[in-house]
Amino acid sequence: MRGLLWMRSFGYILFALFFSIFSIPIAGATDSLVMPAKGDTCRPTRMDADHAAEESEWRCPGPSGFSLKYYDSTTQGGIVIGFHGKDLPSDGMTWAPANSGISSRVEWRLLDGMPVAAIVGRWRLADEQNGSNDSAVEELLVIKVTPTGACAIAVIGGLSPQAMDVAREHAELNGPSFRCKIDRPFTNTNPVSDAVRTLDGRFSTRETLEHNGSIVELQESRAGAIEIRYREPRTALAMEPGTLLFRGAEHDGQVKGEAFVFKAGCQPASYEVSSRRENGLLFLEGAAPRRGIGCSLAGLSKSSRHSRLVFEHEPVTTAATAAGVDSLPIERGYYVRSDSPCQQASNATIMFYDGISFGTAHVECRNHSIQKLADGSHQIAEQCRDTQVDGGPWTALTASYAVVSRTEYIGTTPFEKASYRYCKQADLPGPWGTNDLRSLGVK
Repeated sequence: MRGLLWMRSFGYILFALFFSIFSIPIAGATDSLVMPAKGDTCRPTRMDADHAAEESEWRCPGPSGFSLKYYDSTTQGGIVIGFHGKDLPSDGMTWAPANSGISSRVEWRLLDGMPVAAIVGRWRLADEQNGSNDSAVEELLVIKVTPTGACAIAVIGGLSPQAMDVAREHAELNGPSFRCKIDRPFTNTNPVSDAVRTLDGRFSTRETLEHNGSIVELQESRAGAIEIRYREPRTALAMEPGTLLFRGAEHDGQVKGEAFVFKAGCQPASYEVSSRRENGLLFLEGAAPRRGIGCSLAGLSKSSRHSRLVFEHEPVTTAATAAGVDSLPIERGYYVRSDSPCQQASNATIMFYDGISFGTAHVECRNHSIQKLADGSHQIAEQCRDTQVDGGPWTALTASYAVVSRTEYIGTTPFEKASYRYCKQADLPGPWGTNDLRSLGVK
């Protein structure tokens, strides 16, 4: 097992705690503005009684007279860009929705104050015939925006740490020359690595989540302590950003602790909850306090609206803050030690990078954190164990990765320091040369 335990068998998406309305513009590129794609600032469309039960629609204001409309009729969802109150012709912006269909935020890309593109998160049923959220994937939809029309430029798998970087690149480099209804949108979504179920049973060091119209932040310490705090409380909530909503501890993917109920003028009331994550949704459940007269408490209730708190991963804010900070800018695929020919790769010399993490067989890792060091390298700290040993202990390990180019890196672990370079699959011996990369998280 020398040199193997530190390697990861499957990755966790890395999220940053910071969130801002204005993101730092890329030199020589457009600026960006993050705005709501649902919630208090959006105007719902009135539906008659026959359609209200199965259909929903709302419009959210954007910059410079533009707007974003989302509609959901159970089997089909879609986006329409508007300009000065009129819907623009659109193309390639409908899908079979999963979960809540669309993210709570949209990033508008601006040139001289005018939108030229929009990036919005969505959940889509990859297997429409199955119709189950088991096949749901998370994506970033990149939209070309003009005063006369809008269309999809690209669909980017949303669970890669580099997702927002890739989405912005397509918006800026391909958007101006992209011809709506003529050119075909780029797509790199993978039904394995971008499936929302990959979020189940685990928690990242930092995550941005949407909860009942508010943006909240989850943070897990290396010791497994978890806190969820309000980052952007919805307008109707009379509370300050940073207010604690939940605190507890994680053990083997399960979280237990206390959540809080709020009432203006009263101290928060705590109650015990436990969590589960299913199809990418985080649920905190437990009998919640009922308020009596004033600030008094009148017992606990399992039917209270606070007895089941639901949190959904927020693709735009999560991807925007993770991109360029918590990712390695290298190609997905196989990497072999530089002192070994690709054709002679072996278990001891080969690694696989799926856009999220490095991996090898028989190793499971969790509770990782990443830092970008002053020299430009990335340091990853995590807990790993050998899955071939029943009840094997979790061991804290740290490794660093210095990126030489998009196809080469130098890895430093407690066991070795070695250079690895990218190898084409066709140059590798079996079984790596014949593996279906889609099953390993790469399309």
